[in-house]
Amino acid sequence: MPTDISFIIRTEQIPAYRDFIDQWNESQHLTAIADPDYRYFLAESDGIPVGFAISNGWRAAETSIFVKRLAVTKQGGGYGRAMMSALIETVFAESLVDRLRLGCFPENLNARRSYEAIGFKLESVARGCSIFRGKLRDELIMAFERSDWKSGRADEVLPIPG
Repeated sequence: MPTDISFIIRTEQIPAYRDFIDQWNESQHLTAIADPDYRYFLAESDGIPVGFAISNGWRAAETSIFVKRLAVTKQGGGYGRAMMSALIETVFAESLVDRLRLGCFPENLNARRSYEAIGFKLESVARGCSIFRGKLRDELIMAFERSDWKSGRADEVLPIPG
């Protein structure tokens, strides 16, 4: 896993993500990996890592699991959408939760459009709920519901391009 952590840290540091995702150090990732509440997912294309996702809420997965972070090495290549599709499938196949939730900054239009295209719906705007890089920011709370998964909205797991 240390090799995976270095990949994750490098991906978090891609300039396009600077304004949108936290950048953890190795110790923070190791702590999360050891916590049964968290799950890490890696995506590969032709054996090469192309993205990762971190989710939490697995230990007490009664109503929802939260997508803490999702990032890919190349935006616009279909990796993020394929990863989210696989994450949706995993969450609903391996838990009893009713929804998969995520937070998205309003300025992150590419991510929001991608989430909406997959089937996530805006549930609320949490005003000033997030301190990010020392600045108070609003966050869009979006969710994908089990009923949408059951109805086939995301029943086809998209392959990772490559």
